[in-house]
Amino acid sequence: MNRPATFLPLRCALEDITITLDQSGPPPPTDAMLKRWAAATAANPRLFNGPILRFTRFDPRSRTIHATSDTYQRYAMQDRPTQVTDQHDHANAVSHLAVTGVVVATDRETGTESVVLGKRSGETFVYPCLWEHAPGGGLETTAIYDQLLCELAEELGLEGLDNPEQRDALLVPPGPTDVLGLAFDPNTPSVDVVVHLRLREGAEHALGKDSWEYGDTKLIRTDALPAFLAEHGEHEIIPPAVAIWKGMGWV
Repeated sequence: MNRPATFLPLRCALEDITITLDQSGPPPPTDAMLKRWAAATAANPRLFNGPILRFTRFDPRSRTIHATSDTYQRYAMQDRPTQVTDQHDHANAVSHLAVTGVVVATDRETGTESVVLGKRSGETFVYPCLWEHAPGGGLETTAIYDQLLCELAEELGLEGLDNPEQRDALLVPPGPTDVLGLAFDPNTPSVDVVVHLRLREGAEHALGKDSWEYGDTKLIRTDALPAFLAEHGEHEIIPPAVAIWKGMGWV
């Protein structure tokens, strides 16, 4: 059974968040990590050892995330920590620093909001076949919004985001309260910057095909999330998503 995630509300602008990087490189992987990696890549050739940012701590007064460079191999093959219970414990683990988009479409007539959810495919390394907010992905640099735009294109097929005019026709630029908060997941472990993204009217129809990462995607009205949670249970939804819904007052 997955442990619950925690959500730290921030309600600030992207420019209010600072990510500082410790320039020291990661230690080499252990022999045990390398052995596990060889077995994992043999079973799932999609695994790729790229660069990641490792979360170390968050300073709420300055809204500064402290991180260091690491590798996906060390993150994925680490000895899973058993005592990661809150945001302060993540410094003792290789915690993946990532970004999650809470992508919202608003019905013009009723004013009701719907969020984009994706069901992870069975090929994903963590949380296969579970529902989550889409898109999301690990940060490789400190450019949070740029990474989120890449994930929108890659995972949801939203095209033209590299063109400012096309992007503005699809998305409302993030505002002063659109960094909703940080989601701390003790299971993976990871820390996500959660960003509210509003689709322009009709832009939901521009969402493309499901990526390999998602077996299904759907728009769910926020007032229907309690029923969705009751139907699927927390065992079918990733813990950070449930923590976000509770933090937003949706469930």
